[in-house]
Parts: sequence; C-alpha cells; structure tokens
Amino acid sequence: MAMLTKQKLLGSKYIPIFLLAIALSLPILWISTILNYSESYLPYGDQWDTPLRHIIHWQDKTFYFGELFSQHNESRKFITSTLSLLGFYTLGFWSIKLELIFGFVATLFKSVLTALLFFKVMGANGRKFSPYLFVSVLLILSLLNFGLSTYIFQVWSVTIERTIVDICLLALIFVSIEKQRRSYHLFLLTLSSAIATYTYSSGLSLIPLAIIVGFINYKKGIATLRDFVCLVILDFALCLSYFLNYESSPEHTSLFAIIHEPLLRIAHYFIIFFGNFNPFSIYVNPDDSIVRGSIVLILFFVCFYHSISRLLNTRNIRGNRVLTELPDLEMVGGLIFLYSFIVAGMSCIARLPMGIENASRSDYTIHANFALLGLLAFGIQYILTKEENTIKLKQLYFSVCISLCLLNAWSASLLNHAIQAKKIEILEKISMFDNCMEYRDDIKQSDCYRENSPFHPLFAEYFSLANRLNIFKIEDAKITNN
Repeated sequence: MAMLTKQKLLGSKYIPIFLLAIALSLPILWISTILNYSESYLPYGDQWDTPLRHIIHWQDKTFYFGELFSQHNESRKFITSTLSLLGFYTLGFWSIKLELIFGFVATLFKSVLTALLFFKVMGANGRKFSPYLFVSVLLILSLLNFGLSTYIFQVWSVTIERTIVDICLLALIFVSIEKQRRSYHLFLLTLSSAIATYTYSSGLSLIPLAIIVGFINYKKGIATLRDFVCLVILDFALCLSYFLNYESSPEHTSLFAIIHEPLLRIAHYFIIFFGNFNPFSIYVNPDDSIVRGSIVLILFFVCFYHSISRLLNTRNIRGNRVLTELPDLEMVGGLIFLYSFIVAGMSCIARLPMGIENASRSDYTIHANFALLGLLAFGIQYILTKEENTIKLKQLYFSVCISLCLLNAWSASLLNHAIQAKKIEILEKISMFDNCMEYRDDIKQSDCYRENSPFHPLFAEYFSLANRLNIFKIEDAKITNN
C-alpha cells in the first residue's frame, strides 16, 4: 500500500506543473524588474561606443554597412549592432529596455533549449521521458541563468552577445548527436559558427568546435569526407575574415603578452574563472572562487577520464573511435565544457596581462555557470547507468526537485530583497565610473556622467551627439554636457 501511495504521488501530473511554476519564479522576478525599472535606462559601459556610434552615424547620414564589421576591443559585433539598428529604425529611438527584454527572452530560450537537448539525448537512448528530471534541469538552469550573481547579465543589455553564442553552441551540439545524415548539417555548422563569431569574440571558440563536430559525424558515418573538408575550408575562411585588418585595442595589452606569464599564474586565472559563480550572492568572492573552481575542474577531468577509461577497458575499440563511442550525454557534457574551457583560455589571453582579477568579472559569471551544465550531463549519465529501478529513479528525481525548489525560492527571496533594498544597481542610476556605482537618490545618471566625463574619452562627444540627434527618448538625457 505504501508503494502504491508513492507511485500515485510520483505519477501525479500536477506535481511537476507546480514545481515548474517554482522554476519560473526567478525569471518572472527578473522580467518584472526590467519592465518596472528600465523606462529611463541610458547606455552603460561599452554601449557608449558600440552600438551607439553606429546609431549616431545612421542619424547623421554618415553610416555605411561595412562599419558594422568594425572592431569593438577584440570583438566584431555585427549581429548585435544590426539588432540595435533595427530596433532604432522600428521605434524611432534607441530603447535599452527593448534590448533587455530581448536578452531576457533569449536567455529563457537558451534554458528551454538546453533542457530539450538533454531529453532528446535520453529519448534517443530509449529512456522514458521523466517530468521530474525535466523540471530538475529547468530548476538548475533557472538558478544558473537568473540567480543573484548574474544580475549584471540581466541589467546590462550588451551581455546578450554571450547568450547568442551559447545558443549557437547548442545548435552545434544538436548536430553532434544526430544519428542520420541530414542535408542541412554542413549549413547549420557553418552558420552557427559564423553568427557566433560576428556576435562576440568568444564566438571564435565555435570555429574549432564546429570542426570537431564535423569530424565526429564523419567518423560516425553520417557525414562524408567532402562535407568535412568543406567545413574546414569554410571555417578557415571565416577565421581569416575575422582577423583581416585586425588591430589590437590601444587600451588593452597585446594578445602576445600572455607568453610572458608564468604557467602557475595562468592556472590560477582558469581556476578563478571556473569558480566565478554563486546564485545566492550579488558579488562573487575571488577567494571562494578558487575553491569552487578547483572542485569544478577536478570533477570534470575525473568524469571525463573515467568515461574514456571505461570505453577503452570494456570495449575493444581503437583510440581514434573513442569520441564516436561516448554516450550522447557525455558527448554533450564534453562539448559544453570544452567550449567553456576555450572561452576561459581566450579570456586569459586577452585579460590576464591586465590583472588576474579580471577572471572574477561579473559579466564572466555566465560562462562559469554554463560550464556546470557539462558536469550535469556527466552526472545524469552516471545516475542512469547505476540505477535501473524506475520507482527509485522517480523518488530520486522527486527529492532533487524539492531540494532545487527550495533553493530557487531562497534565491528568489534574496533577489527580491536586494531589488527592494536597491542593492541591485538599476541602470538608471549607474555609470561606467567607480564613484557613481553606488546607488544615490539625490543624483541623476546624466549628472553622474557629466561629473565624470573627463575620465572617458568617448563620453563627451557621444553624449552630446546623441542628445542633438534625439537618439534617446527620455527627459533625463536632455542635458547638455559641459
């Protein structure tokens, strides 16, 4: 009777729906914050250069299409600059609020797409769909993408670039788990890497990843050698186009400066980078990041080594077929973690010479969070191989769901308290200058910019031009910079 009661409880279709509602509490809180507080948002940080200069050129009739491919630091932001221009053309003014909403929707789409990826893999392996496992994955994604430590990701619309790159990566991974040849595979691999590359500098990591996926599919027999060679040529051309007329930013150190850094310092940067997450705190302590990063990296390498060793020891396969014989969930986990590792390496090359503290930047938190999905894939695969009893699995998923619901509810309450106490730096009150970062009721953002404009070479020119050309639709911006 007790077992029957448990079966009825775990089999109820209403419990997963209720748990899913809790999973949506964090995203709903963020979108309500954006809608309520972003009416008078002004650009923040890098946005004063890109895309604002393109919009200014559009308004003063000096715009030319080629400038969308121009550099912003190490990036070529063609995709996001085009989206900003389209929004400006449609509305007649530059709406930061619209970009924040678009970024929120893209992040939510990435979360759902990731959960669907996990269940496509499980379905391909003959596993029965489990609503509790699906909700568990969504709860984890909710914590990672909408927790407190990602607040800057939600209130700074420029970080949508990272989400677009992540979505392109997921498209590559969907191709990697295909079992049959499709005519669109080569097109999707090339298009995804191209969109990612011309969205943000981290998108360059998808060029080698696309080649790896193409090689895996060739070894699995679902892609021809011709397809693989074409992919290599197209991605090589894409990389060449990116670095054509490439110039190092005068404000940053040379990309070759990394060769002078000690290996121990480079390893230190990687560890902090992968430990740069905490969904229950606005600010991530770099000292704590060292502990978390060490655990994450050790766990991944242990999991990956265990998977490869198991294949080599239990199956009579040659080393060059190991990747094609990996279970799909472990393939997914490996590709996600490899992506995060390459992004960490690119960040290390560009930022370590300017200081190891760059590894703990708040806008890098989303990369560290994404790496945890790789560990999640390995963890699910381990559970599925060790436990075959359906009832016990349901009980495990149910327990995990309840625990994750409590964590989500706690994170949502902390986030709500931070918003109400104005500890979250709402964009209408922050600037790129340190002495204006603290929330102050007695000062407007435009005053903040005006006070500090001598410290930023682009501000005075762009702010006055934006006002003269009526790019902003807010009264707060109608102040002439002195």
